[in-house]
Amino acid sequence: ADMFRRNFAGDSGIHIPAIYWEHTTQRVLVMEYIEGIKIDDIEAMDAAGLDRNAIANNAARMIIKEVLEDGCFHADPHPGNFVVMEGEAIGAMDFGMVGYLGHADRVALVRLANMALRIDAVGVADELIHIGAASPDVKRHALARDIERLLRRYHSLSLQDIRINDLLNEAIPIAFEHHLRLPTNYWLLGKTLAMMEGLGMRLAPDFDIFGFAAPYVSRLVLSSALP
Repeated sequence: ADMFRRNFAGDSGIHIPAIYWEHTTQRVLVMEYIEGIKIDDIEAMDAAGLDRNAIANNAARMIIKEVLEDGCFHADPHPGNFVVMEGEAIGAMDFGMVGYLGHADRVALVRLANMALRIDAVGVADELIHIGAASPDVKRHALARDIERLLRRYHSLSLQDIRINDLLNEAIPIAFEHHLRLPTNYWLLGKTLAMMEGLGMRLAPDFDIFGFAAPYVSRLVLSSALP
């Protein structure tokens, strides 16, 4: 929790409760008390006049920063762990389950995301080979063809039109066909994103996650920290 609080210091859209270490023991965790509306209570948010699209922006920015910049992400994003506070800020709690991505993993994800946003299927195939998800002797052009078909189906769609489970169901046959093996730490990330899907659908079904993510990905691609 302290690590996440440091990572989001100065971000008015994300609030991580402080830990009171002087009162905390191995059996008792004492943290800042925060109040807000449960993040899936749409009626209460509307009654309070909160901007759901702004809340979705904050949620998307949070997960993008966690995954692509910080390399550690909240891996239990059910509605009970998030509240909406004043000013559409998201209060996040319960960091008992956290996923970690090393520098090489983040570089690969940024590259894959950048190529996917540009529908560069050949680039995606080459990156899958580079990270060891695909064998060097894979049928590269056939893999790129299947990836391009998948990317074009989902490119520029809003959350209303995207179902992560459907996308995974379409990706699994491609993985089997070309004997792909994703690194194990990507599976927890996939589970986390799937859990976020239902929440995003309720918050702002027309929210364009790909359009929102594009400038962040482009910035990271140009960053000297990500060669």
